[in-house]
Amino acid sequence: MDPAERRTEPRVRSRGEVLLVTDDSRRIPAAVCDISPGGMSVETTEELSLGLSVNIEIHGLCSAGVVRRCARKNGLYQVGMSLHKPRRLPAEASTPGAGEARHLSMTVTEQQHGRDIFDL
Repeated sequence: MDPAERRTEPRVRSRGEVLLVTDDSRRIPAAVCDISPGGMSVETTEELSLGLSVNIEIHGLCSAGVVRRCARKNGLYQVGMSLHKPRRLPAEASTPGAGEARHLSMTVTEQQHGRDIFDL
């Protein structure tokens, strides 16, 4: 294991769109790169400050997170976040199909180099 590696949980490569909502109500679209029970990596066009608290919204669920890493690569920002326990958004606030309860689901869509890739 790489001594610089600080992850304590395995990550699963994933893809999907999430919305990062800051305390000052900025809504920042982001693409998921990977996820684990305690963290998530996304790419976005906006630089985010280390320690910034965000709400991560996806399919009617919301999880609180904290930005732990933000690095520019290939014109985008790769953002690593620690996650807190997810909670359901009120139906009127959920993004796709207001009033419709949605569940976070992941399905394996392909395998690459022996690792599953999940769609969110």
